[in-house]
Amino acid sequence: MTLRPSPEQERILSWVRSGMGHGVVRATAGSGKTTTLEMIARVLPPDLEIQYCAFSKAIVEELTGRLPDHVKVATLHSLGYQVIKTFYPQATQHRPDSQKYRTLLTRSMQEKEGVPVFFTREDTYQATEYLVGLQRVVRMTFTPPEDPMQVRRAGARFDLREPDSEEVTKWCLWRLPLLLKEGIRKVEGRGWVDFEDMLYVPVATKLDYRRVDFLLVDEAQDLSPLQLRFALGLIHEGGRSIFVGDDRQAIYGFAGADSHSLKHVQQILKATVLPLNTSYRCPQLHVKLARHFSPQMRAQPGAKMGTVKHVTEPYFLRSVAEGDLVLCRYNAPLASMYHELIQMGKRPRLRKGDFTDQLLRMLDQLFADTAFHPENIRQKGDAFRVQEERRLRMARLDPKVTLKKTLELRDRIDSVMHLAITAFEQGHHSLAAARTYLQSMVSVDRNFITLSTVHSAKGLEANRVFLLHPEKMTAAYALTPEALKGEQCVQFVALTRSKDALYLVEEPLHESLAGVLR
Repeated sequence: MTLRPSPEQERILSWVRSGMGHGVVRATAGSGKTTTLEMIARVLPPDLEIQYCAFSKAIVEELTGRLPDHVKVATLHSLGYQVIKTFYPQATQHRPDSQKYRTLLTRSMQEKEGVPVFFTREDTYQATEYLVGLQRVVRMTFTPPEDPMQVRRAGARFDLREPDSEEVTKWCLWRLPLLLKEGIRKVEGRGWVDFEDMLYVPVATKLDYRRVDFLLVDEAQDLSPLQLRFALGLIHEGGRSIFVGDDRQAIYGFAGADSHSLKHVQQILKATVLPLNTSYRCPQLHVKLARHFSPQMRAQPGAKMGTVKHVTEPYFLRSVAEGDLVLCRYNAPLASMYHELIQMGKRPRLRKGDFTDQLLRMLDQLFADTAFHPENIRQKGDAFRVQEERRLRMARLDPKVTLKKTLELRDRIDSVMHLAITAFEQGHHSLAAARTYLQSMVSVDRNFITLSTVHSAKGLEANRVFLLHPEKMTAAYALTPEALKGEQCVQFVALTRSKDALYLVEEPLHESLAGVLR
């Protein structure tokens, strides 16, 4: 079925057909931005080289078959890897290696290449960890590696712990450009790449990989500075592009995204701004709430009023049903609710991406050498919490960083404990069996009750959405203007997932007090 364009979409299509240059589509939640990109793809001439850049592999798979045959769809990293393999065919003989730069550093440290004689074992360890973090941050943000002040600021933004000694830190700042140059040589010589190399090497070495007449970029608000530079390098001289996104949904700053990327695209390309301000998903009441964060958003003419209601946890547990979406800022309340819902005979699943490899590794770390039993699970979890919180206090980090890492640690441990106990109660009495069961909890199937963090819920929608503990939506460690803006974006995403009813599930008072007193 061919959808009829809305007035806003028709203005965008008219600009594509008869306009010139580049465009930025500022598209609010539920405004049909992916549909708009599909419409654009269909009106572009088939003799053009057209590239659609999707945010993830899952979206690439979803779009395959929906777009015209002459439109190619891929992630930016997939395109970067293609460029690497074109210029350096030897890269086809190796798999990408996530440990590449740690391996390079470890070898040089062991061989004492340029390592000061005064380095202690602890200095070597701290320098290695700092450099492993720095090399990724500097490439992701495309920070000049030769500028120590900018590098240091970039590291601080991503909470990297500097070595205790100022002399060791200065040595790391001197060593970083050499490490990145060595990394590039390994790509050129052996085809040895890691994930960031796929974009960094083409951009940093100024390869000419222009291949696109018309570039379509979705979720452009979540581009890192490196991704943006790579994307711009795809466009032929005289080519055109459209970057689609929403500043109010820029929630991946912690992963390197530039929350001002749309503004930067507009400035660099002198792009025409094309709005999609009408939400075809959200009812009037939900739009009214969301307009606190995005004043230009509006509901479609004739939109239903919708429901916004405060409810208790017992009401939530009784009422939630298959097809509903349950959101929370943190993982631990989702894990706790999973346990409760399973006990009630309901069918919950964790959204893919929430129960991460990090949590599975923590499960292995905690219970590899102990009997898998609820009492041991609680004892090991509590002991690990005390040990790691003591380590954080001893690390002499910035107080804001210590608070952030402590809250994230507690969230991970509580999640693992809830889910491990659930696994045991469901008859999985060994670590291996529990691990398999925990992996089966993750699904993208909508025929379950879907439990998701807000960060994993972008692109999701449901008729009924339950938002757990809305009073905790703003992270306690978000103290800077930039961090607070990011938290507002998280709240906006949470408020704009529902097509009908939004239920705000209040935290029981006794649990709230327990969190304060812990």
